[in-house]
Amino acid sequence: MKKKLFYKIYPAYLLLIVVPLLIFIWYFSYSLEKFFLRNAIKELSIRANLLKTTIEENLFVPQNRLHILLKKIGKSSNTRITIIDLKGKVVADSSKEAFAMDNHLMREEVQAVLRGGKEGSSIRYSTTLKMRMIYLAIKLNSNPPVVVRVSTPLNKFDSKIASMKNKVLIFSSSILFLILLISFYITKRIVKPIESLRVAAISFANGDLKYRPEESSIKEISELSYSMKKMARDIEKKIEETTKQKKEYETLFTSMTEAIIAFDSNLIAFNANKPALKMLNRDIDFIKGKTIIELIRNVELKNFFYEATHLKQKREKEIKIYNGNEEKVYNVTISTILSDKNRRIGFLLILNDRTKIVELENIRKKFVANASHELKTPLTTIRGFVETLLNEKVEEEDRVKFLKILLKHTNRLSKIVNDLLDISKIENEETSLATYFYSVEKILLSAIEVLKDKACDKNITLKHSCLKDMVASINPYYMERAVTNLIDNAIDYSNKDGLIEIKAEKKSGKTVISVVDQGIGIAEEEQRKIFERFYRVDKSRDRKKGGTGLGLSIVKHIVKLHKGAVEVESVLGKGSTFRIVLPD
Repeated sequence: MKKKLFYKIYPAYLLLIVVPLLIFIWYFSYSLEKFFLRNAIKELSIRANLLKTTIEENLFVPQNRLHILLKKIGKSSNTRITIIDLKGKVVADSSKEAFAMDNHLMREEVQAVLRGGKEGSSIRYSTTLKMRMIYLAIKLNSNPPVVVRVSTPLNKFDSKIASMKNKVLIFSSSILFLILLISFYITKRIVKPIESLRVAAISFANGDLKYRPEESSIKEISELSYSMKKMARDIEKKIEETTKQKKEYETLFTSMTEAIIAFDSNLIAFNANKPALKMLNRDIDFIKGKTIIELIRNVELKNFFYEATHLKQKREKEIKIYNGNEEKVYNVTISTILSDKNRRIGFLLILNDRTKIVELENIRKKFVANASHELKTPLTTIRGFVETLLNEKVEEEDRVKFLKILLKHTNRLSKIVNDLLDISKIENEETSLATYFYSVEKILLSAIEVLKDKACDKNITLKHSCLKDMVASINPYYMERAVTNLIDNAIDYSNKDGLIEIKAEKKSGKTVISVVDQGIGIAEEEQRKIFERFYRVDKSRDRKKGGTGLGLSIVKHIVKLHKGAVEVESVLGKGSTFRIVLPD
């Protein structure tokens, strides 16, 4: 992580000053402690040597008298005195009875004397007195020779050392605080104008040219500040000159609904509007620097693009382009981009998606053709029989027969018109269909009741299965119509003495209504087309039965209104299963 200039300069100042100061404090404290300890040892040495004569004169007196003597001398001089023989046994002590004391042979100061040293000293914690002590031992050349050890508590020396250290620490802290302030002030004075230049540079980079860096007394920084201010003023003027043209261009470019990709004179893309980015499913950074074939892999479009740019004139063509998994139809236009001096500086590729228009046109043509075909047959038949009836020579028996045929075809025309009106009505209710929870079993029984006579004519058994308490959020009228159409379709395409099962069940939180027949079945390639208007699997048979080819289309629209799906599974010669899947 990058740090600010202040945090690079300021710590460096502190490091250069604080480290030597800390070293000085440490060394001074260490030297002070050593000084006091040396003095303490010297003082103990003087005391021990002063006691030599007294101890030598009284060395052989009874032990209790020697203990009293040492106690008296130790109390007057605030010193503990211990006499130890060469085997470490305590002969007498000013603070404690000798027989109660441990062997002192391995004491550091005693060992130093026994090894031939003039004196021996050590500092340690006394378990007897429960405090830190400083010990000094000397050897008496008496007969027998003994070691005299004197000791004194370090408390008084520790307090003196601590007092001196506190004074040094207070003085050093004051100096350190002063150094911190001075260093902070100097660093800020150096960094502030540089920081102002940094903020100015960032502001300029972000498009804010109004910011101005602060003046500085440092010559180099002042010159740099002046240059940045001049640069900002120059950029502002150039921006003002181009802003109007840019806004006009952007308004025109972004407001168009067509996908537009701009290419420079080298046929490299450099810009695109939102519809183009959405079409390519890419961002603007991907678009920039790409050729037409890198953006859209279509040979026909590539050839047309390069042909149009070579001719340098506006050209249009309708081209099919795969967009993802879909094939879409685009009206492609190539136009030239000209500069204010009428020089060619690039090209615009404009793609207008006409897929829905083409699809709707195809659907319209197909519907008109199918409707015309469906209406033409009964109309032709009606016309023929009407012309025949106008002939006075028609027998009465034939006249009745012809009128029945006319009635049949008139009913067929009426059914086609009614089914078309129903589809139109259903489509118009897409946003206002009222649904509520209703018994699914009632829907099935009602649909079966409508078609039981037609089923009996072919000796077809209608069997249903559904839980009595099963409900679904539906519009009862439309859902009954959908189920009726499925059962009616199953009867039409089932052989005599067959079985049709109508069942409803809950699966994965959804309501599934199935109509299963044992009829002629549907080929796999036709299964996706059967829900189209006027489409028939067996056209001759359907017309013979009076079908309009609109029943399954009505089912699809009703189920779509319920935000559900209709599915089909079929095997030729074995039958079909139609399912209505409704969300709960």
